[in-house]
Amino acid sequence: MTGRNLRANRSTSMGFDMSKVESYNCHRKGHFAIECRSPKDKRRNVAAEPQRRNVPVETSTSNALVSQLESAEARLLVYQQNETVFEEDIKLIKLKVQLRDNAVVVLRQKFEKAEQERNDLKLKLKKFQTSSKNLSDPNREVPVNETFHVQTDDELNEKELKQIEADDQAIQTILLGLPEDIYAAVDSCETA
Repeated sequence: MTGRNLRANRSTSMGFDMSKVESYNCHRKGHFAIECRSPKDKRRNVAAEPQRRNVPVETSTSNALVSQLESAEARLLVYQQNETVFEEDIKLIKLKVQLRDNAVVVLRQKFEKAEQERNDLKLKLKKFQTSSKNLSDPNREVPVNETFHVQTDDELNEKELKQIEADDQAIQTILLGLPEDIYAAVDSCETA
C-alpha cells in the first residue's frame, strides 16, 4: 500500500495498492501519470481520452466497516460461548465448595464426638489408676455404703437371740481359734 495526497481540496491521504493503479498516459499498471515517462499520445483527442474515474471512498470504507462488524460479531459470539462455559464452571465450583463445607461440618462433628469419647476414657483411666493405687495401699480406709438396722432386745424373740449368739460364737471361733468346749457351741446353735 502506498499513501498519496491526491491534491483534493482537503489534505487527505489515501492508501492505494499500486499494482491496481493504471496510468492514463501509458495505460500501464503500477504508477501514476505524473511518474509516467512516456509522452502523452497527441493523436488522441480530449473526447477520446478516458475520463478520470472517481473511486468512491465510501465503498472501501463500508467494506472495511462490514468486515469490522463481522469480526466484532465473531468475537462477541466467542465471548458469549466463553461466558456460558464460565457460568457452568462457576456453578460447578460452587457445588464443590458446598459439598466440601458439608463434609467439613460432618468431620467436625465426628471430631468433637471422638474428642469427647477420648476425654471420657481419660477420666475413666484416671479413676481406675486412683482406685488401683488405693487397693494396693495397706493403710487405706474402706468406705462402707451399707446401712444396718440394729434391733433392741425387746424386738427380738428368743429364737433370734440364740441365733445371734451362735453366729457370734462362730465368728469368734473363726477369728480366735477353736474354743475348748466346741461341742457346747455347736449344740447351742439350732441351725447346726
